[in-house]
Amino acid sequence: MEKNLQSVKNILENERNVVDIRNTENRTPLMCAIQYCIKKPEIIKQIMRYQPNKNLIDNNKFSALHLACLYNNFEIIPKIITEENVNIKNIDGNTPLMIAIKKNHYNCVNKLLECDIYINVNIPD
Repeated sequence: MEKNLQSVKNILENERNVVDIRNTENRTPLMCAIQYCIKKPEIIKQIMRYQPNKNLIDNNKFSALHLACLYNNFEIIPKIITEENVNIKNIDGNTPLMIAIKKNHYNCVNKLLECDIYINVNIPD
């Protein structure tokens, strides 16, 4: 097993309450893994085994779903999307779908739309 994956596993097994711990930007381990471990999905899967809160937001009102759309981590979207986080607007007023569209991350757009959750696409004037 890869050293980083084993480290994550050991930490979560020994300290289950750290799954939703926050850093100085108020990001959780799930949020950080979505951003930095795109090519290591096994780390994200390991974190998901400990049922992290998928609706938490950071200092910029980004949820894990916002970050998945920002960094084109489309494979995780079906596992983290909720009715609560799908329409959350970040500090700039963007929902995860809006971010995916603006970044031309069409795989993310498709994953969001494939999920059986209501997405508010109304943009106020």
